[in-house]
Amino acid sequence: MVKTSGIWLLRRRIMLEDHPLYTIMHPRSVAIVGASNDFSKMGTIQLINLVAGSYPGKIYPIHPKEEMVFGLKAYRSGRELPEPVDLAILTIPTSAVPAVLKDLGERGVKRAIVISGGFKEVGERGKELETEILSIARQYGIRFLGPNCIGVIHPSFHLNPTMYPYLHQFGGVGIASQSGTYVTQILPYLAKLQIGFSQAFSVGNGADLDLVDCLEYLAEDPETKAIAVYIEGIKRPRDFIQAASKASRAKPVVALYVGGTEAGSRSAASHTGSISGPDHLYDALFRQAGVIRAGTVEDLFEWAGALSLQPIPKGRNMAILTHSGGPASSLADACNRRGLKVPLFSERLQARIKELLPSTGSFRNPVDLTFFMDMGVMMEKLPRIILEDPEI
Repeated sequence: MVKTSGIWLLRRRIMLEDHPLYTIMHPRSVAIVGASNDFSKMGTIQLINLVAGSYPGKIYPIHPKEEMVFGLKAYRSGRELPEPVDLAILTIPTSAVPAVLKDLGERGVKRAIVISGGFKEVGERGKELETEILSIARQYGIRFLGPNCIGVIHPSFHLNPTMYPYLHQFGGVGIASQSGTYVTQILPYLAKLQIGFSQAFSVGNGADLDLVDCLEYLAEDPETKAIAVYIEGIKRPRDFIQAASKASRAKPVVALYVGGTEAGSRSAASHTGSISGPDHLYDALFRQAGVIRAGTVEDLFEWAGALSLQPIPKGRNMAILTHSGGPASSLADACNRRGLKVPLFSERLQARIKELLPSTGSFRNPVDLTFFMDMGVMMEKLPRIILEDPEI
């Protein structure tokens, strides 16, 4: 049995390392195209965050004029790089992206993140440019995130080439987002709630690697205990259902969809060029795939954060333990409304619980201690006794 388990884990590890996102999240070397000595430039801020975050690999600034960038030797183009880096990050004017991507391809670079915006989200000319860079990427075997994205964060690997520092602990929430804000600007809010990322992806327009690829990757990632997905539109619904269904069987998947209204759909089209669909279709899609639909950004992260810290229940039978009748009743009601059961405990379990409660307490499920000062009973003894019951 141990040998079989070891083989299964090895296969999962191989599958993960073969995924195109693995190298993007574990690069041994990074080139930042657009980094300079100007603090006001996004590429410079990205480089500073990468260095300040103790990234362990090699960093190569690429700039057409600079000789040195913050003490690092700079290179005039991708062709001049001393090695084909594991990851290239492009934060440059939109019109320059095709030529730079071609230079990187000629040097043998196979993974990239295109931060630059101004592609399909701005109209027909932008669509043509996006088609062009996708064609160049396919010609050279480059897989990339973006365009029009904010980048990625892998806290435990000390990889953060975004504009925002990651200052709190890493955790078990993996995020795939069509908005960069919910990977970066959200960080102070998450730090306050002590919700940490395992790995985070801003996919932007998703011209090449998209939400489906992120779901596939995060489903296999051992650091990720729950997955959060911010969606403005899904371009591969069948593949999404397949990937989300597989992922949700292994770990909880929570999604926030914002394209189901007229205003949300219009905003999504101008933000990432996403084509949205009616709300009821996404409801059905999420139900089919086992995805939990959040109603707000707060729900998205708070639910994923809570689920990342808890094992997935084996069944629907819930036990409620509290010290007040009101919360006991409201929790029991909420469980039933969500399809969960709050069964009466067996007589044997009731007897064990009753021995520990004051005479005013309720012991049938919910368990209500009423006024009771022995926190050892509430926080240690009762949970252990209840969770030992195979029916819960």
